Amino acid sequence: MSALFKPAAILFYFLVTINALLLGMFYAGAIDAGANQGLAGGAIVLEYGIIFGLVSLFIAPFIAYNISRRNIIILNKIMVLILVLALGIISYRISDRANNTASEHSHQSVILYSSVISKPALPLLQQNASDMGLGMFSPSLSLEQPLFFYGNPNLAKSIIEHTPYDSITFTRTEYGQFDIATAPPWLQPHHLKLDYDVMYFKVIGITQDFLEVIVNTTNQQTAYVDRRAGQLLYWPDFFNSIHSVEFINDQKVFARPFDYAGTVSTGFSFMRPVRIKQDWMEVILIDNAFEPVGKGWIKWHDHEKLLISYNLFS
Repeated sequence: MSALFKPAAILFYFLVTINALLLGMFYAGAIDAGANQGLAGGAIVLEYGIIFGLVSLFIAPFIAYNISRRNIIILNKIMVLILVLALGIISYRISDRANNTASEHSHQSVILYSSVISKPALPLLQQNASDMGLGMFSPSLSLEQPLFFYGNPNLAKSIIEHTPYDSITFTRTEYGQFDIATAPPWLQPHHLKLDYDVMYFKVIGITQDFLEVIVNTTNQQTAYVDRRAGQLLYWPDFFNSIHSVEFINDQKVFARPFDYAGTVSTGFSFMRPVRIKQDWMEVILIDNAFEPVGKGWIKWHDHEKLLISYNLFS
């Protein structure tokens, strides 16, 4: 029994516990145990490590009791090597992530929002400009939190395991309004009017963690953003938040949301959306004096492109 409390055995218990703790954390990372859990993700990974460590602490005395002191010393040497290797891997990952982040920030350009449009970089992905997409993404404007852009993500990994390749950072003007402090030279959102806190990117793809958005409306360059970094507005939500819509081509206003319904002949200047129902949009007809003169239903898309243009403001 006294052999269980020899220095070599005590060192054995310590090394077994530490190695098991690291093994548990590596295992948790491999199975994405903390994925999509926000700040709780780190605690979940640590919990796996603690469970592995506690189990090993109960098993280690049984091992030490049944093997010779010489074999315990050999196992201690092996576990020291494993521990050094594991710490080396952890140190390398931390250093590599820090270097990538520093490199990313060092290549950002300082620009004003009024001069965002410039020479586009090589596109990441291409999207036909006529495609209607799924809606709009409005990033949260924050002095502390940049909007990060990612390349093609590995969907088997959580967002914290991806390294952004560029970003937008924000500042405040002397009047307290948001402005762009740094941004990539190719940035050209669909709508940018920061004096009204407006920045919209068209969304063309959605995953559990990411949104694929068009970041340059000239060449249809796309990138991925964290879908929790702002507000996703599908087209019905977006149209219900704007001022008015207009026809792109000659179209008709119907009395009811059917192709065979009667048409509305009242003259109007523009239309204000009030309800979306599948392919149809109920609108209030507005004249030049900004007074309602009637209402009706219009077709707002044909499953491939939008059939209407829109005005964000009056």
